[in-house]
Parts: sequence; structure tokens; C-alpha cells
Amino acid sequence: MADLNFQLLPWQQIVFKDPARFKVVAAGRRCGKSRLAATTLLIEGLRCPPGSAVLYVSPTMGQSRQIVWDLLLDLGREVIQNSHVNNLDITLINGARIYVRGADRPDTLRGVSLTYAVLDEVADIKPEAWEQVIRASLSDKKGRALFIGTPKGRNWFHDTFKLGESGEDEDWKSWHFTTQDNPLIDPKEIESAKKTLSSFAFKQEYLASFSNAGADVFKEEWIKYGQEPEYGSYYIAVDLAGFEEVAKQAANSKKRLDESAIAVVKVTEDGKWFVKEIEHGRWDIRETAAKILMKMRDYRPLSIGIEKGALKNAVLPYLSDLMRKTMCTAISLI
Repeated sequence: MADLNFQLLPWQQIVFKDPARFKVVAAGRRCGKSRLAATTLLIEGLRCPPGSAVLYVSPTMGQSRQIVWDLLLDLGREVIQNSHVNNLDITLINGARIYVRGADRPDTLRGVSLTYAVLDEVADIKPEAWEQVIRASLSDKKGRALFIGTPKGRNWFHDTFKLGESGEDEDWKSWHFTTQDNPLIDPKEIESAKKTLSSFAFKQEYLASFSNAGADVFKEEWIKYGQEPEYGSYYIAVDLAGFEEVAKQAANSKKRLDESAIAVVKVTEDGKWFVKEIEHGRWDIRETAAKILMKMRDYRPLSIGIEKGALKNAVLPYLSDLMRKTMCTAISLI
């Protein structure tokens, strides 16, 4: 094993060394999930007792071949006795086997005694594969498992992650890592993706967020309906999404971008908020500036809030130019 290239990133070392039986890792794209999976499988295979095996599972056989097969052969070339590409089986020098499978046919996973299993891209794996097949295969050897993937909303991967995060069961432990936790990825590349992807896509794919497009952010029972108060001051908040020009430049469809939103709120002296209006849509940069200016004209707010960042920097020149042309009274922009 001294000749094996088992170099791990700092976050990978933390997960690998932890003694928890069932480990759950939510990680962003290009974070290093596949390398951790392959390295763990090889080491666990070399530790494997006679009559048992280790298993790698992703949503489909094709994905498993693409994600981990070549990586296993490369990292484990010094300790692999033979491999069969047709059925994706690897035999190590100690006689132990690594089975690479797809979860789309869970019955093909039955009948094997396992000491370790890796479930990759868990959000796309049907829970029955774990609950009805893999979990039982780990029982006789009290085997362990690694659940790893990028979140896709709140499904059984989310539930499993929350179990490990809660500390309620000592067998389970969870970690959360983003693409930035891989020091081999250029930070400028991440920033570039942030500018061209919708905020939801960026949070899911790069920040490994389980949030699913705003679900559970606001609850209907929190909202009261009533008449607009007579006295109060207007404020405007602007949430900018990607502009249509960005979608064209990035060869993305317009529908992939979030909608920009302009909220007008009246605040009374006793601190009550009345939401007067929310306008939202997918606009180009000039149209966005024009809509902000119209809200300023109609409501004369005390201030306008726009989140700092590249999108604010992009729209401000257009907004300032329109304000000069229309002789708009200066209003604080924060």
C-alpha cells in the first residue's frame, strides 16, 4: 500500500478518519466525492475478511461506470489482481471483491455479504435500494456505509443527512462541504459559475444546499391581510437575478434564470410592515433599471435596498443614467 496514491484533501481526511459507522456527506460538484469513494472502497476491500465484499452503488450502472470505474483501476492498479469490465467486478490481491453496481435494478444487489458500501449521488437513488437490500447485506458483518452526493431538494438523502446531523444515533454522522472546500478548484471558476447560474442552481450544485427553491421559507399562517395603513414610509427592496443577456452569453435558456423581484413595503412608526406590491419577472438589464425607476417615481421611498455584488454593479450605471435623464430626485441606494 505504500505505492498507492491515496492522497486525500483535508475534508476527505476528516471524513475518512472518523469512526462513525454510517457517514453522510453532502458536497458540492467537483468537491472530490468520487476520489474519496474510490479510495475508501480500495482500503476497505484490502481490510475485507474472507467471504465478504465491498460495494459501490450510484443511480444507474452507466453512471457507476462513468463515475468510479476508471478511477478505481487507476488508484488501485498496484493491488488489483483482475477486473471484469462487462459486469464491473474487481478482485484485489487479497481475494476480496469490489462490486460496482447501479441502483436502478436493486434486486441484483441481493445475496452478497458486505463489510462496506458506498452510495453515491444518493438523492437520485431510490430509498428501497438501501432499505430493502443494502442495509440487510451489511448486517451479518456489521458493515459500514458512506452516503455521498449533491443535494436535490428535501428527499430521503436530506432525511438521512439530518439524522447524522442531529446526533440522536451514535452510528450516524453527517458533514457538509462546498466546492470551495476543494483547494484544487480555482476560486475564479466558482465566481464565474455564480454569475451565470440561477441562485438556486448555484446553491444546490456548488454550495450543496438542500433548499428547494424557497419551500418552507414563508408559511401562510405568518401573513395577515388588511388595509394599507394611512401613515408610514415606503421602502423598496430589489432582489436581482441573472439578466437575459447573461443567459444568451452563457448559451443557457432564459427559463434557467431566477426571476428578479421588486418589493414595495410601507413601514409604520410602530414597526409594522405592509407589503404594498411585489413585481417579479425575467428582464434584461435596461428593463430592470426602468422598473426600479418607475417604483421610485410612484412611491418616493426613503431608501432602496439592492444586495451588493456583481448584479448590483451591473444595473447601477443604467439606473443612474435614467435618473439623470428624468431629473429624478436623489434617493438613497443601499
